Amino acid sequence: MLILYKESDSFIKHIIKPKMREFMRRKVIQIANSTQLVALPRKWALSHGVKKGDELELEEDDNKVIVSIGKERSLEKIEIDITGLDRSSIMSTIRSLYKAGYDIIKINFKESLTQYLRKQHMKKVISVIHNEVNRLIGFEIVEQKESSCTIKMVSSIDPVEYDSIIKRIFLMVVDSMDTFIKGIKDKAVLETIKEKHYTITKFTTYCLRMLNMKGNYALSKTHSAFHVLSNINTIASIIRYCCDTVRGKNLSFSKEFLEDVKKAFDCLKIFHDMYYDFSKKKLSEFNKLRSEIIIFMEGEASSEEILILFRLEQALEILYELTEVVISFKEKNGENPKH
Repeated sequence: MLILYKESDSFIKHIIKPKMREFMRRKVIQIANSTQLVALPRKWALSHGVKKGDELELEEDDNKVIVSIGKERSLEKIEIDITGLDRSSIMSTIRSLYKAGYDIIKINFKESLTQYLRKQHMKKVISVIHNEVNRLIGFEIVEQKESSCTIKMVSSIDPVEYDSIIKRIFLMVVDSMDTFIKGIKDKAVLETIKEKHYTITKFTTYCLRMLNMKGNYALSKTHSAFHVLSNINTIASIIRYCCDTVRGKNLSFSKEFLEDVKKAFDCLKIFHDMYYDFSKKKLSEFNKLRSEIIIFMEGEASSEEILILFRLEQALEILYELTEVVISFKEKNGENPKH
């Protein structure tokens, strides 16, 4: 079966605005003993200017072969109006378009101020845009007017960086959890958590954009990688919220609570290990620690302890669901789970 797609097509844009795909059959033509040919659809070849002598890129994906043109992708542009959106909505809108693979984003706004709902005050729209663009690797504001601005990709993505950045993201999330544990006793340590969360979000968003535009795995596995990465970023946010609960307050915690927080930390480290070297033993240990935390929450935990543990349990539920993704990912890669 031959699947044809353009490199400029991204997973997210198919979700937002699905495109109709044409499925067809082609007979295999045998040339000599070792060469087999399949004809390209004439309409597709003409629309992309494919002619005799051109080179096409082929990628094997299980029982499929993905064919794409090897030409430089054209810049993708979009124009949006953010009038009426609050601060967080503006930031998430810009970030979503960045992840989707757009290279030039023109942003229009009719009001100069926007609501910062969490702090209950107003912020300058252009300041919110500047703050978000600072989190987008490779993007800069190239034009700014009274009621609009344009942001553009000024440096290209290098897929070679993907694996090393993913490892760094995992290590930063583990370090954030370690910071929370230390911050329970030493509140001053918690002052660094905002910067750590900022960096995690920055690198995660960059990798999600990379997956949409390039796809570091075969297409069927890119979706799984996208899902894992998005949820790891959510876990980083949960850890930050736990730090916010403790920071600036004179709270005392039970010995059992501190032990359960340590178990949550161990679960995070076990998942990190499973992602790179899965085994059934690690999976069992993960679920054992997770169950012990739930049992304590249903017992004699204080209200502050329950709030923090509830958030950590949310993170563990996400990790638990992601273990299924990791297992299927390893199986498809031919890496059978070890005992």
